[in-house]
Amino acid sequence: MTTDGARPVVAIFNTDDAVLTLLQQAFEAEGFVIVAARPTQFSGEQDLLDFLATHAPDLVLYDVARPYAASAEAFQRSTKRWWPRATRS
Repeated sequence: MTTDGARPVVAIFNTDDAVLTLLQQAFEAEGFVIVAARPTQFSGEQDLLDFLATHAPDLVLYDVARPYAASAEAFQRSTKRWWPRATRS
């Protein structure tokens, strides 16, 4: 639980259904709310920003090992704008 009593939200981005299911079940068992998406479902960076703004996740899990580099780059740029302090080098 967060300090305000709300359940924390985890966004999971993955193309593998088995991985999505496993992560979703594990996090839900610990009391998290899950929003899942396939990185390839976003047609552009603005779609990703809209998704993040709509769901306001507390944690984002993103499979960077998959061959959708354009989505990974857009996600990285988007998170720098969304959470600038969390992505500093």
